Amino acid sequence: LHFLEAEKPNRHTIFVDEDDLEEPQKPGGSSSSSTPKKLKDFDVAGYFETHPALLKRKANRLRLKQLQTKEIKTVQDAGTKAAYHELLQLQERSKKLTRVREELEQRSHLRQKG
Repeated sequence: LHFLEAEKPNRHTIFVDEDDLEEPQKPGGSSSSSTPKKLKDFDVAGYFETHPALLKRKANRLRLKQLQTKEIKTVQDAGTKAAYHELLQLQERSKKLTRVREELEQRSHLRQKG
C-alpha cells in the first residue's frame, strides 16, 4: 500500500506521422503554405482531448467534454479506501488460515503414536 501514491514511469508511446504535425489549413489560406511543426511542439493534451493536469494518469483519463459536464468525485480516495479494505480482508483471512493450520497440525500430533 505504500506505493499507491508513488510515481510510475510513463511508458505510453504515441506514433505521430509528419502529416499530423502540420498545422491545419485555414479556410481562406493557400493550400501549399502549411508549415511543419516540431515534435517537441506536439500537443499531447490536445491529442488525448484532456486537461494537461490529467496526462500522468494511465487510466480513467477524462476528456474535456466529460470534465465540463460531469460532477467529479475523488477517485483516488475511493481507490485508496478499497485497497485498505482489501488489505484488511486479506489479513483476516490469513489469521483464519493460520488458526486452521495450527489446529490441523495439533490433531495430527495427537494421532501419532508415542
